[in-house]
Amino acid sequence: MTKMGVDVVSDDFLADQAACYIQAIQWILHYYYHGVQSWSWYYPYHYAPFLSDIRNISTLKIHFELGKPFKPFEQLLAVLPAASKNLLPACYQHLMTSEDSPIIEYYPPDFKTDLNGKQQEWEAVVLIPFIEEKRLLEAMETCNHALTEKERKRNQHSECLMCWYDASTEFTYPSPWPERFPAIERCCTRYKIISLDAWHVDISKNKITRVDQKALYFCGFPTLKHIKHKFFLKKSAVQVFQQSSRGENMMLEILVNAESDELSVENVASSVLGKSVFVNWPHLEEARVVGVSDGETKFYLEEPSGTQKLYLGRAAPPSKVVHLGDKEQSNWTKEVQGISEHYLRRKGIIINETSAVVYAQLLTGRKYQINQNGEVHLEKQWSKQVLPFVYQAIVKDIRAFDSRFSNIKTLDDLFPPRSMVFMLGTPYYGCAGEVQDSGDVITEGRIRVVFSIPCEPSLDALIQNQHKYSIKYNPGYVLASRLGVSGYLVSRFTGSIFIGRGSRRNPHGDHKANVGLNLKFNKKNEEVPGYTKKVGNEWMYSSAAEQLLAEYIERAPELFSYIAKNSQEDVFYEDDIWPGENENGAEKIQEIITWLKGHPVSTLSRSSCDLQILDAAIVEKIEEEVEKHKQRKNNKKVRVTVKPHLLYRPLEQQHGVIPDRNAEFRLFDRVVNVRENFSVPVGLRGTIIGIKGANREADVLFEVLFDEEFPGGLTIRCSPGRGYRLPTSALVNLSHGSRSESGNQKLTAIVKPQPAVNHYSSNLSVSSGHLGVLNHSPQSIFVPSQVTTKDDDEFCNIWQSLQGSGKVQHFQPALQEKGAILPQEVSQVTQHHKSGLNDNSVNKYQQRKHEPHRKFKEESKSPKTESRSQKMSSNQVS
Repeated sequence: MTKMGVDVVSDDFLADQAACYIQAIQWILHYYYHGVQSWSWYYPYHYAPFLSDIRNISTLKIHFELGKPFKPFEQLLAVLPAASKNLLPACYQHLMTSEDSPIIEYYPPDFKTDLNGKQQEWEAVVLIPFIEEKRLLEAMETCNHALTEKERKRNQHSECLMCWYDASTEFTYPSPWPERFPAIERCCTRYKIISLDAWHVDISKNKITRVDQKALYFCGFPTLKHIKHKFFLKKSAVQVFQQSSRGENMMLEILVNAESDELSVENVASSVLGKSVFVNWPHLEEARVVGVSDGETKFYLEEPSGTQKLYLGRAAPPSKVVHLGDKEQSNWTKEVQGISEHYLRRKGIIINETSAVVYAQLLTGRKYQINQNGEVHLEKQWSKQVLPFVYQAIVKDIRAFDSRFSNIKTLDDLFPPRSMVFMLGTPYYGCAGEVQDSGDVITEGRIRVVFSIPCEPSLDALIQNQHKYSIKYNPGYVLASRLGVSGYLVSRFTGSIFIGRGSRRNPHGDHKANVGLNLKFNKKNEEVPGYTKKVGNEWMYSSAAEQLLAEYIERAPELFSYIAKNSQEDVFYEDDIWPGENENGAEKIQEIITWLKGHPVSTLSRSSCDLQILDAAIVEKIEEEVEKHKQRKNNKKVRVTVKPHLLYRPLEQQHGVIPDRNAEFRLFDRVVNVRENFSVPVGLRGTIIGIKGANREADVLFEVLFDEEFPGGLTIRCSPGRGYRLPTSALVNLSHGSRSESGNQKLTAIVKPQPAVNHYSSNLSVSSGHLGVLNHSPQSIFVPSQVTTKDDDEFCNIWQSLQGSGKVQHFQPALQEKGAILPQEVSQVTQHHKSGLNDNSVNKYQQRKHEPHRKFKEESKSPKTESRSQKMSSNQVS
């Protein structure tokens, strides 16, 4: 019998398998575009057909019976194994375990798996029987009478609920599972019931299926349109799941007209330079072209760094042309070879001769921009990274379907009161804020925000002493000498070792057990932090890996001895390792597998070898420092008006856009999550403990240790529930803001604290502190929140005196007549003098410079001020 479960794989069998596969694809498409077309249909085979067997399907008629969906308990009984029977009511559990059960064959305690060309057990095809709906329901029918009233209520379909946010509603929503999920203390949600019938879409009246697909490209879907090509079967070792296929591949070959004048570098540059095209056919991605080269000449845009502009129409963009030297020509040839190899080995596409390479920036998303009239619109954002693409695999002059709809048209729409924003200017870089009523300043292009200013933990000492806590790694030969084994055994046992059943001469089936420690993965380029580390092309091992190997040698010395003598083999067999009549190789292997699965190392997460990481001991020290900092928590709030381009508001329409394109990320950097509706709570701060590099800017990931545990959090060399991996688009780098502020000698604000009037209750969970309003220099990103009065003149005098002096001036502030006295701060301002002034002009300048200062000192010594000072002192004492 074949692996398909039939004696002979006939043409009729292959035709039926192909027809069912086409039905499966059609069911999926219907599900996405029209809703469920059948509740009972399923694909009745364990394996998919070969692509070459899917033929003669043009006349295939597909029909689905709608049927009824399973009830909750029916669904559970259809998908759960017998080991999970306790998740079902007691009256059903015997159906999964009793020999008298009419459906006992659906729950086999032992079953076969087929790796089907894969390496890991979890990738195998599980060969268990398909469940027949009718038999399952008939078996359950005899047990339904034993359900309790509470269980009957659980076992029914309820209506759908549409929930939405309502600021006028607030209550505590109790947790259904307090041990795992906390209650929602401030739930502002309302809902209404929607019938299940609302989700059923009539196929004949669905406008989506009537879209002119020739004129539109649907982003995210591969397409074989737009570029001429041919296809054929050929053995080309195309890589699928990190493995080269051994059979024939369906190959595509791009047809290129090599004699066309269109392919000259001048014509290519004039048609695409500065414009939007789609690259990486057939998986099209939009990109902005910034350069074109044929290996000898290169045209490129001449524009300031960071430009995001598309040059539309016939007007020529600002460009330059250069002739490439020998080194640049060699690099161009290598780029073409690399792209050709990638297309051939990973996509099965022959791109043929390349006449021109296009250099382009990929689209990262869309960002809200404000024009001079205060109108808001979404503008495409392009990556800073420039990548090469072959010209014959790009598509131009097509229209992409954009499903993003935005009703945000004005600043009022973009920054409504109570919305959450993050600061991208200094000071307060990265701080979360709540938008206030800005009606009186929005006409001037300003937004009023109350920012929460939390204190940050200091990691400087830990950064300087990190070498004390880092794990030491040694080459394999060092471990081998300490353990008394060969370097080959260290290398093999820390990776994968497959043991087959039976003997080499008489194998029992295709199943193979992996008894390696799985501490390194060459093909996937992954390591296990704390145990292995790849430095260049050499693997290094920690003392923990040494201890684990020593324990393994003590448990299975025969296994090590046999593999040492038969190092030329790729697969080993149980009966060859334990050949004695009284020895049971299968039991020995099972004991080893049980030990490996029960060892804590089996639950450790892998990391890419390209990942820069902080070791677990350093992460633990960061956690300790953060916990110490929490105990002396001292948050405050300030109220300011800000230019809108310095505010980042988390919105779905801006997903994928990097909040600050100038930020650079490093290990130990403090960051804040700015992505909403995600596992990590928006506004939660953390520390970068790992950086996974990538060829593309958008694919870079950061491992972050967050300051608080949260539902859905990962364990990444840290306490449970505090880690997560996020892209650049989800983070604002607080440390980058600190570096920018300290590196640039900018004028900082003079703070005049005032009681802030907040017309909206804050949603931000920050400790209470005073609210301040800032008055700034004309160059500042902030503006005064109210008109300056006579009482404010002294602060203007301070500003003028600081403008004229390079020294720090300390002033005794004038005290307010009513209310508590709030501290005032004067920041240092550096003024660089121009050379070329004579002595007289300098003296006159110095006199003018100090006049406001003297005037302020005289005013501060007035009897009225002194009496208020004495009054304040007595109040403080009492």
